[in-house]
Amino acid sequence: MKIVNFLDFETSSNTMAIVPEKMEDQRIGSRVFETNDEFVVPTAPLDIIKKSCHMFGSSFEGRREGAIQLIGVTRKHPILIDYHLSICFFPTTSPKSPNCFWISPLHVFHHEEFENFSTNVIFQNYQQLIVPISRNSFENQLYKATLLYNRYGQNIERIEKKTQLYRLNALEHKTPYLFSHKSKSIF
Repeated sequence: MKIVNFLDFETSSNTMAIVPEKMEDQRIGSRVFETNDEFVVPTAPLDIIKKSCHMFGSSFEGRREGAIQLIGVTRKHPILIDYHLSICFFPTTSPKSPNCFWISPLHVFHHEEFENFSTNVIFQNYQQLIVPISRNSFENQLYKATLLYNRYGQNIERIEKKTQLYRLNALEHKTPYLFSHKSKSIF
């Protein structure tokens, strides 16, 4: 399995899942599933999510608080890293748990119940991943992440519409500006 240095890895709109992977030295690293690649990063999944938040100008706590404000979640908050690049993940357990998977809701094509309270996740590229979470819990997390992404998008649309209305009003009431400059030039 290819190993990618933590400093060289960046989440992107191609990142489908980040899952815990026990390394040879027994530390927790991450197996990263991308649309066209799979590799290991010798850093815990939560550290990757936190670094991603920082790369886009926020902290993990800031993104978490944003989720609370926008959708009122109290636990296992989805994290919207960047709306415009479609980078969003939800945790399968407490983010502090070494067993927490991070799944991108935007790549989930289908999911189905699997044995032992697990869920078989089928991504848009038809790659499958067994996630140790019940189907109901998975659906709840998927719903919260989708709601967060959509609510954020609605806020952006609302602001863009307001901005367009202000621009139209300014153009409709346009009056010419008359400048009279009689002072001496300083150049």
